[in-house]
Amino acid sequence: MATNARPGRRRRRQAWTPVPGARVRLRGRGPSYTLAVDTGTVEEPDPVNPGYYFVRLDEPATYYRADGTTEPLPVIREADDNLLPLADRPE
Repeated sequence: MATNARPGRRRRRQAWTPVPGARVRLRGRGPSYTLAVDTGTVEEPDPVNPGYYFVRLDEPATYYRADGTTEPLPVIREADDNLLPLADRPE
């Protein structure tokens, strides 16, 4: 069967759908912030950008403003393919 898709051009399909309350690990980092920890909790899907979710970090990231100052960033918006589900752990 022929296909028009080129190798390496397909977007990896998410094996699970993030839901509010899900514990996740973030892959990578953003260009304008540094993560203190790479774990957090999904708050909600982004209503404007499908496939993106707001994640409340376990510790705020540091956001680097254009004027050289920094500020804490407790919630970030992240693409679903950058979120890895964490198994529930007893506390």
